[in-house]
Amino acid sequence: MALNLTHQTGAAAIAATPQQGEAAHPDAGGEEARKVGVPVFVMMPLDTVRKDGSALNRRKAVQASLAALKSAGAAGIMVDVWWGIAESEGPGQYNFAGYIELMEMAKKAGLKVQAVMSFHQCGGNVGDSVKCGRRNYEYISLGADTLPALKGRSPVQCYADFMRAFRDHMAPYMGNTICEIQVGMGPAGELRYPSYPESNGTWSFPGIGEFQCYDRYMRASLKAAAEAVGRPEWGNAGPEDSGSYNQWPEDTGFFRREGGWNTDYGQFFMSWYSQAQCMPEALVSQVANAAKEAGVGLAGENALPRYDETAHDQVLATAAEKAEEDRMVAFTYLRMGPDLFQPDNWRRFAAFVKRMTETGVRDVSREQVEREAQGVAHATQGVVQEAAVALCN
Repeated sequence: MALNLTHQTGAAAIAATPQQGEAAHPDAGGEEARKVGVPVFVMMPLDTVRKDGSALNRRKAVQASLAALKSAGAAGIMVDVWWGIAESEGPGQYNFAGYIELMEMAKKAGLKVQAVMSFHQCGGNVGDSVKCGRRNYEYISLGADTLPALKGRSPVQCYADFMRAFRDHMAPYMGNTICEIQVGMGPAGELRYPSYPESNGTWSFPGIGEFQCYDRYMRASLKAAAEAVGRPEWGNAGPEDSGSYNQWPEDTGFFRREGGWNTDYGQFFMSWYSQAQCMPEALVSQVANAAKEAGVGLAGENALPRYDETAHDQVLATAAEKAEEDRMVAFTYLRMGPDLFQPDNWRRFAAFVKRMTETGVRDVSREQVEREAQGVAHATQGVVQEAAVALCN
């Protein structure tokens, strides 16, 4: 089994159990994984499957890309399985045809698949409703999780129905081609803290963000919590002096030293908000510690597309460190696209995969790896060019 913790994501992943009589593959962790280093997966484009779920987009590009990845030594791919695509025809009506087509292609190419249950908006990358009147549509408020707000079903029921349908449709591939299931949790699939809408320029690093508690469900939860402690006046809204997205803590009345957070109201609000938001910063640490205690491996993923050797070296250093702790069982590389298949980027990627998957990632000679990467780049030149061109169309 494996749990996936990425740099900016709270997605949890559980590797599928091999079917009876089938040997565990390297990416499932265990002794075999330690022998071959860290398997590398590559994230597919967000629009791999058509919006109606019926088929793949750019089928020729996908086929060429999978062949190239296999030649470079990648273990497999990661793909977002979009709730909004597979259940677009109506409640309880699921169309996984495009995803089944991808599984079959991956199987024929000899690649494994990490499937991500993606319940957020594709490409939105924003936060929740906010007090200044903006409303974002990327994900459903945590305050509505158990309410029958979606034609009689709660969001949690919808998520469960979707995942059961995926399991049933993908039964022939579970435990062999599909080696891991991840479940997205929040905006962009992340347990994001602090909360911020990133795509429209509202927030920029290192702004403090804003409390995400102003939709009707979160306000109802706050109101109930305030009444429960005998202070109903605390349930009307969040702090009025907590600042805006791009301020620093000391610029606000609430977050500054000995500010409003340190009052009775502040302590009440922060306690309620932390529970309502699942305390994501603590959850990541909790999951990592629990995984270690249970003997479950952790997997990694880069947060932003990088094709340079500096970024690769950083990942390799982390993988080597985790290898010593016997914890990193796989790494997912962001992302497949025309940039990855540019000649220099592709050569560097091939070298990166070689160094990651070799026994003892620190001990592999860079010169040897470069020679082998050049050989891979030369041998795959035709299929890589085909993939790059097809992905641009």
